[in-house]
Amino acid sequence: MSHALFDDFSCQLWETPASRDYEFTAFGEWPNGGMTGHQSLAFLPIAPGRWFAPSADGTMQSFMEAAGDAGLGTVIDVSGKWHAVTLVGSGASRLLASTIDIEAVLQDRPCAALALFDCPTIVARNPGGFSIWVHCSYATHFVEVITQLGATRATAFNHP
Repeated sequence: MSHALFDDFSCQLWETPASRDYEFTAFGEWPNGGMTGHQSLAFLPIAPGRWFAPSADGTMQSFMEAAGDAGLGTVIDVSGKWHAVTLVGSGASRLLASTIDIEAVLQDRPCAALALFDCPTIVARNPGGFSIWVHCSYATHFVEVITQLGATRATAFNHP
């Protein structure tokens, strides 16, 4: 049962199955812009010289391994570190604004590593809402807070 505080927080919370996730840390400056030309491969810049690669496919893994082999950085398998959720709907931004002004945070960047409801997260925009990776040890708390604020917990059977 939802304990919704406000009707305009209406949105759906989709929990995503576990996937193969990586972080890449660069050693020094990258030649030719580094990872910036590979944003289509879902490299999310989470800190200076650090990228998060959620649900990495073979092309992305090969790119990171080649960069590591060339001495440009290191690849770390972080599968199991993050619990992926998607928050979609007209109230998603408003719901997250109860902890931080997410629109201002993401105004000039594709993603951000920050705390939402006291939980370490990585947040990126997606069509209709946000992709959120919550540190696994905080996932239960995060989902409880989001649903108490009015998000409907959706099932995998009707995922958009």
